[in-house]
Amino acid sequence: MSRRRFEDILGLIRLSSFDVSTPEGREKERYRRIVLNTIASVFARISTAIVSLAIIPMLLTYLDKQLFGMWTTITVTVTWFTLFDFGIINGLVNAISEAYGRDDREIASGYVSTALIVLVMISVLTSIIAVLLAPHINWNQVFAISDNIETERVRLIVLSASLPVLIGMPFSIVRQIYAGYQKSYVGHLFSIVGSMITILAVYFAIHLQLELHYITAVLIGIPILFAGINLVYIFGVEMPWLRPRLSRIRISSLKRLLRTSIPLFLFQIGALLVNQTQPIILAHRSGLEEVTEYTIVIRLYQAFMSLITVSTIAFVPPFREASERGDHAWVSVGFRKMLSIRMILAILFSFMMALFGNFLVGKWLGRTDIVFSLAVWIVLSVMLVSSTWSTAFSDLLVIMEKIWIQVVLVLFNGVSILALTYLLSPSIGVMGALIASNGFTFLVLSWLLPRISRSLLVADVYL
Repeated sequence: MSRRRFEDILGLIRLSSFDVSTPEGREKERYRRIVLNTIASVFARISTAIVSLAIIPMLLTYLDKQLFGMWTTITVTVTWFTLFDFGIINGLVNAISEAYGRDDREIASGYVSTALIVLVMISVLTSIIAVLLAPHINWNQVFAISDNIETERVRLIVLSASLPVLIGMPFSIVRQIYAGYQKSYVGHLFSIVGSMITILAVYFAIHLQLELHYITAVLIGIPILFAGINLVYIFGVEMPWLRPRLSRIRISSLKRLLRTSIPLFLFQIGALLVNQTQPIILAHRSGLEEVTEYTIVIRLYQAFMSLITVSTIAFVPPFREASERGDHAWVSVGFRKMLSIRMILAILFSFMMALFGNFLVGKWLGRTDIVFSLAVWIVLSVMLVSSTWSTAFSDLLVIMEKIWIQVVLVLFNGVSILALTYLLSPSIGVMGALIASNGFTFLVLSWLLPRISRSLLVADVYL
């Protein structure tokens, strides 16, 4: 990097905004927010990764591999409860980015008030249903748990994992509000504090030898609590014009949200099939200990993937804002910069995994009895590079609301992963699950998504 380029980047690190009355000023302001959001995002993601990675050796020491596999299967499956927002939370980013691009605070307030009341109603209803149904479901059978683990204990873990997610659903709009206004760096400060308190609370809960359902509630509940505190701060201090009011709840706002949320809801189903189904299939096909080994390698992969994404995720909302303002050339330039950064990091991290994977796992877990073959690390490295490439184009298409084609693709991907994991995991275990995860992405998405995105990256098509 040249000295001048470095000085230009340093000049963007400032709290005061640039003049946005000209295209040049808007460009500088976008990059200023991208730099601030990226710096804060990196620290926030590191703090979240520390929690995620530290929990595994702590719980592996506190539990045996079977109990840890059970806990992982339950907590991963509970992520399916996020579907109950019907895509409204994710759709809010596009709506707010659009309103921000038009400098329309009133319509943005309508989106927030409408989304919040809908989410509160869903949260209350689903929480009541969960409490009423939980005693009547054989959770041991659902999660392939042996009868030597009490059914009541499993039920309490399920409730302690699911209720915070359901109750805290309305608080999730915090991320979308900040993303839409390109001010995620503020929300990340709350996230960092929440992560620090979470890891301390879990450490003391384990030190006090509390039951697993209490530890689960602490781990999942504290970040959600801080999201709620952050939401109060937004409405009370930072963006009072978004403060929810019954008079601002409008059918037109709901229709606008649903226009994006319906395809995103279907996309979310596919994404969960892609990312959150393998543990339960492995539990039934290969056993809970195989779930534990899969969790270890996939958490390391996710840590690297998170760092790659967070390094440039601040580019994504400005793509929509720039498009709304007519700054189409910036979209192409900004996307190329985002893609270049992501791919450089992906290649670097993939070499690290291929060469030092077992070393990293040993240092992370503090034990040497869990090792994986070179083939596993190579497959994981290829998966990291191909997913990074495909995800960049997917992010662009989503923020520009080119979603329906992705809905179809992600559903095909999900079905492919389910089928291949079911077929391959009994014979080759973790390797089979990884091959299943990456097959469709490597063979189809890696070339098809760039072709679909081509028209968005040629400024002339807008003129």
